[in-house]
Amino acid sequence: MSVKVNRKKRKREITHRLDKCLLEQAHRYVLFNTEELNEDRKAHYDMVKRRLKGTRLGRQPNEVQKLHCREFPSWFRNKACTMAKRANTKRKRTFRTATTLPNEEPDRGNDSPLGATSAVVDTTQRNVRKGTQMHFLWGMKAGNKLDVELDGEGRPINDGGSDYTRFLGTVARRPYLFPISYLRWDNILDEHIDSVWTQEIEPRFHFFPAEHSFNIKKLSIKQLNDKWRQWKHDLKDKHFDFSKSDEANVKVIEAKEPDRVDVD
Repeated sequence: MSVKVNRKKRKREITHRLDKCLLEQAHRYVLFNTEELNEDRKAHYDMVKRRLKGTRLGRQPNEVQKLHCREFPSWFRNKACTMAKRANTKRKRTFRTATTLPNEEPDRGNDSPLGATSAVVDTTQRNVRKGTQMHFLWGMKAGNKLDVELDGEGRPINDGGSDYTRFLGTVARRPYLFPISYLRWDNILDEHIDSVWTQEIEPRFHFFPAEHSFNIKKLSIKQLNDKWRQWKHDLKDKHFDFSKSDEANVKVIEAKEPDRVDVD
């Protein structure tokens, strides 16, 4: 006697592994063909166009587009990481506020589970971070320098390069060095930019190897340009209210950024 059992044949799952090149191409296709990113692509293209303004490459739209296509993925990745960090910080603050206990705790005595004592709440005001300050570089003694390694194209790398990049951000935000009263970066005199380089930046760093430092000043000034314009944008986005007068907006900025903005 034979018994025939009807069994459904399992479908074989076929998986395809993309190599690094194909995965990168797929990622770029999504970035450049998603409608939700139209504003981000336009913002980055305009930024590249402003950066190349007045140069030989800036007069060639094809070169601007090439640079935009090459740099947009990493620029957007950094922007997404920054937004994620801000959202995470906001969630932590909301959770801390929601779980804060009142100042007066009931005396549970022996009713507390496992003999636990009542919670003690720290009601002292927390210090809010006000951005990168780099005090150890601004307070560095004369003659001391921070070593900054450069790659073959003269760009800062490794830990020293990270500190150098953050320091440039503090330079761009110093009101007595680069005040926000200028409408454009082009309005700042080249002599003033050179003096900032020779007096505030160059004496604090030792760039090595020396044969790669030929381009460091030019790259640094470009970074100062970008960081200064970003600083103005952040202030306007954070404090400026179009429904108020200029005088009222000035008072708000003066109250909230007293150490970082020269209102005069």
